[in-house]
Amino acid sequence: MLYYNLMTKILRNINPYRENTMTATKKFDSKLLKDATFYPDTKVLDVTFKTNNEIYRYAGVPEKVYEGLVHAESKGGYFLKNIRDTYKFTKVSNDTTK
Repeated sequence: MLYYNLMTKILRNINPYRENTMTATKKFDSKLLKDATFYPDTKVLDVTFKTNNEIYRYAGVPEKVYEGLVHAESKGGYFLKNIRDTYKFTKVSNDTTK
């Protein structure tokens, strides 16, 4: 539990904007995912879920994994298989602007 709490604090404090470089936010035609934004300098992936507009931040995601998500035929399937249980994450917020 201590490890989880520490990782949650670290992930919430990651500033993906620090280098001011990011890929464009990719909107998805998916039942699960609304969009994703990747920050290559920090290897941070922000994912917005379609069902509740919640944004989750995933740390340590390689660019090739992000590219796999973008090009996957099933975005939700790719996310569930390759990202969800593989990378540490934290809930960032509810996005009410998208």
